[in-house]
Amino acid sequence: MDVGYSGVWYTWERGNLPETNIRERLDKRVIEGWLNLFSLGNIHHLPYSTFDHCPLLINTDKVSRLSRDRNFHFEVWWTMEESFEPTLKDIWESSSEPLMEKLRNLQIGLSKWAHTIKGKKKELQKRLTKELEILMKEDRDDKTLSTLTWRLKKDEAYWEQRARVNWLRSGDRNTAYFHNCATARRLLEGIEGSISIEANEDLQAPFSEEEVEIALKGMRPTKAPGLDGFSAIFFQKYWHIVRKEVLDFCLGVLNEGKEVDSANMTNIVLIPKVQNPTSLVDFRLISLCSVLYKLVAKTIANRMQNVQSAFVPGRLISDNILLAYEILHTFRQKRTGKNGYMAVKLDMSKAYDRVEWDFIKEVMNKIGFARKWIELIMKCITSVSYTVLINGSRGRIFNPSRGLRQGDPLSLFYFLYVVRGYQP
Repeated sequence: MDVGYSGVWYTWERGNLPETNIRERLDKRVIEGWLNLFSLGNIHHLPYSTFDHCPLLINTDKVSRLSRDRNFHFEVWWTMEESFEPTLKDIWESSSEPLMEKLRNLQIGLSKWAHTIKGKKKELQKRLTKELEILMKEDRDDKTLSTLTWRLKKDEAYWEQRARVNWLRSGDRNTAYFHNCATARRLLEGIEGSISIEANEDLQAPFSEEEVEIALKGMRPTKAPGLDGFSAIFFQKYWHIVRKEVLDFCLGVLNEGKEVDSANMTNIVLIPKVQNPTSLVDFRLISLCSVLYKLVAKTIANRMQNVQSAFVPGRLISDNILLAYEILHTFRQKRTGKNGYMAVKLDMSKAYDRVEWDFIKEVMNKIGFARKWIELIMKCITSVSYTVLINGSRGRIFNPSRGLRQGDPLSLFYFLYVVRGYQP
């Protein structure tokens, strides 16, 4: 049976002029037994402005939602509001606190501003939608369509920020547990130094403001934020306001030995690997570092690339697959001689979660990195603290004693150092 509808009578139209306008109800919903499950269910024809088809909204019974804490989250659509930048500037300049305190004050101020703006936004959109519903029955008004389209763009930014497709694209890049301490000691003995005096001098040169700014520009604007709720787009778009305090913090850590722990608090998000997860191994653990920590770590990583020959920017994982295929093909083709080849397949799991920090430190020392550089890297590793996000609510903060984060800009280099310990 046809479930019926509410709203305008048609779902499709063509032609803007009265003499050429055609309207039809092309889209219908035919159901069987659906109303027995959703007695209050209905279908509503929503107003539209930029397409020829009317969107259909299927409503069911109201579902109670789990209550959860409201964590601060910087919204992209805020940047589209004219009053946002003046509000941000007033809050930022009214405080003389250290950077982390300024960000906390900013969270409070922007949350109040957003609550007010969101209420006004909903009222404006309701009014514009009502006008559009009236106009859909008559002639179109370009001014109303233009205003509503701009509001819809803000809503698109709001929901796009929540899509989080990037998490699903990255795949599971966790690696493995790398043996016990006795084995690690034997491995360390075989590592030869490969960092020259000149390379160490380049690494230990004072960091510049330009290096920090390059690191910021290299971040994806709307990637999931850390514990403070501020994504990279906030710092990128309003750099002219927050520049001084952010540079003072980053260069203080990089050049003056100041602590980074206040910015090194990390959210852990559990992403299901399977449709119906039943245990922790069915989840992918993603670490959401704060942008301030990423600025420090990415600045270090950018400088590290100049001396790290094992890492080639832009290389695809498929290159390694093709290389492995060719090596195995060579194994199979060798049919003569006394000496043969052997391949060992290692089942590696959760290496980042289990690697010992002292092992990383000793590998870097054996490779030949200067003490000052090792201390800077170890500060990034050991100052971390975690909180787990479950259903949007944060658990208690805890401090790990080993393991590395997937999501840290330096994690690739850490992995290479561990692998270096296993090279013959």
